[in-house]
This record gives sequence, C-alpha cells and structure tokens, in this order.
Amino acid sequence: MTRAGCIICDQNGDVLVVYAGTWEFPGGLVPDGQFPQVALQEALKKELGITVRIERELGSRQNGKRVWFLGEITAGEAALHTNAYTKFGYFSLVTLTRRYDELAPDIKEFLEAMAYGEIMLDV
Repeated sequence: MTRAGCIICDQNGDVLVVYAGTWEFPGGLVPDGQFPQVALQEALKKELGITVRIERELGSRQNGKRVWFLGEITAGEAALHTNAYTKFGYFSLVTLTRRYDELAPDIKEFLEAMAYGEIMLDV
C-alpha cells in the first residue's frame, strides 16, 4: 500500500508537520484504487480542516510505496480535527534535521532524498 505525504510550506518556507508519537507529514495510507492526490486532499480536510490544492509530485521512494506532493492551502486554517494527532506546527527543514530522533520514517526518507538530490523543494 502506498503512503502519501503532503508538503505544505508557510510564507517563511517552513513545513507543516503533525505529531502522533513522532513528527510526520500530513497524509497517510492511500486506499487501493484511489489516486494519492485525492487521498491527501480528503485526509487533510478531515484531519486538519483545510482544503489543499496539490501542485505537483515531489518524488517517491520504495518503488512508489512512499510518495510526496507539494500542496498549497486554498481554504481553511490548520487545526486538529482528529485524535490521531496531538499537535502540529510549521518547522524549517534545518529544525527537522536537528530533531531527527523525533521524526517518523516518512520525514526521514524525505530528508534523505533531498540530501541525495532526488527531491528538490523550491518554494
């Protein structure tokens, strides 16, 4: 099953992350037969109360089993609408690397892919 994450940046270039025991990108598992972009939009609306426009795919790993998309909030303001997360916030990529032990595998893989030039985040 594919796991999709949405990279949403604020005006400072900081990235939205949610906390569920570890920091992770908003998103989750994509149901079989559903496009990852649609699954992301549904998850973000349900979990954070935001409408997101998916701009483009940033990259993938594990033969497409983990994929990241760049998104932009078009309506709403992020707030917790689920008990799955206990908090959320915007962090710089530098701050995230400093908190490496607190990160979920999806963020660790994303940062690794960026370090190897597999993903370019030019916002």
